[in-house]
Amino acid sequence: MEKNDMSDLHFTVRDKNGRHWGISGDKVGEFKKTLDNMNKEKTPEQKRQLEEFKDKMMEGFIDMEIKSHNGNMIVDVCFSGSICGELKLHLHKQYQEIISIPLFFDIGYLKDDALENQKENINNMYLPFGVSQKECDEIFDKIKQSIKSIVLYAQKGASFRIWNDNTPTSLCGFYYLINLLKDVDCKIYEMPFTYDCKPNLDDAEEVTAEQKQTHSCVWDLFVEENAPLRVFKNHILTSVPKTYYDDLILDIVDKKEMPVPKIVGEVLSKHKISDTYIFDRVYYLVEYGYLEITGMCEKYNQPNFYPYKHIVKRTGKVNAKEYRERLKKWSYDTLKLKSKILFSCSKETILKALELSTTIEDEEIVYMELKKLLDSEIKD
Repeated sequence: MEKNDMSDLHFTVRDKNGRHWGISGDKVGEFKKTLDNMNKEKTPEQKRQLEEFKDKMMEGFIDMEIKSHNGNMIVDVCFSGSICGELKLHLHKQYQEIISIPLFFDIGYLKDDALENQKENINNMYLPFGVSQKECDEIFDKIKQSIKSIVLYAQKGASFRIWNDNTPTSLCGFYYLINLLKDVDCKIYEMPFTYDCKPNLDDAEEVTAEQKQTHSCVWDLFVEENAPLRVFKNHILTSVPKTYYDDLILDIVDKKEMPVPKIVGEVLSKHKISDTYIFDRVYYLVEYGYLEITGMCEKYNQPNFYPYKHIVKRTGKVNAKEYRERLKKWSYDTLKLKSKILFSCSKETILKALELSTTIEDEEIVYMELKKLLDSEIKD
């Protein structure tokens, strides 16, 4: 065989019974040639052709895989690399294909293109740790290919077990996939997952047609709301503003100095949320003056904590929660002052108090001015 002759080569997939299924000859040669050119600079047209080729190859592999399981293939899907590792460890030969989609559909805007909007989450997760933008783009492209493969598996008759560890991330991912496959006739099973015990395939519950419709509508609702964050409130997945965790972060720090990783750990002990999101909120609060960096912590001065090795503390700036509490207090105190002025002061003082109350918005200032009025009346 000559150096570039691929006619005698075979590209194979082996099924669980040891049988081999594959393609050979010119198609393998075409595949090898394409792989050799993947790292070269490509024009938009070449990129389009490469994407088409990759899609065709993926479709061919999926056809072979489903054929190797006599059309009875079950694909396991999860939304975390750690869950994927646990499934591979415990299920052994009980699984046929596991697809991990490490995306955070609970974080970020969903309108226009929920998947493309996840690119920002990938960047936030990897860029701070020295991963290049090109590598982030490659990670995201692989995830998009995984989602494409899920659609192809469904169209060719595969069933799915979707693993849910009862976090906003998994539940949002579950709703997303149900919506994605809403027009495909395929069986879907919801699988509970916990790190405390071995996965049990007998716990699978098939998602009925009615449930699929309901779950798909829930996803459509989240897309329509288009909030930057979705969290559990009273055990219900709810859209909230991106500042949702800010008050908790400030309460944890309070008046003491704390390393940033410790702050994140305390938030995660109370809520199921991505650690990178809480890191981002901590540095947002630094940027806007609610927290200040006071130094570096040697304990966390290691590559796996870079760049989150700072120590922070509260500044004097009042956050929204504290402002509401202060406003409530001043409103109550101001009301008492107004009553006192109304029943014990002259008409002139009452008119001044009324003018102050209608022209000044800050309750604290109103209180102080009314107190001056009352004090001056008493002195007179």
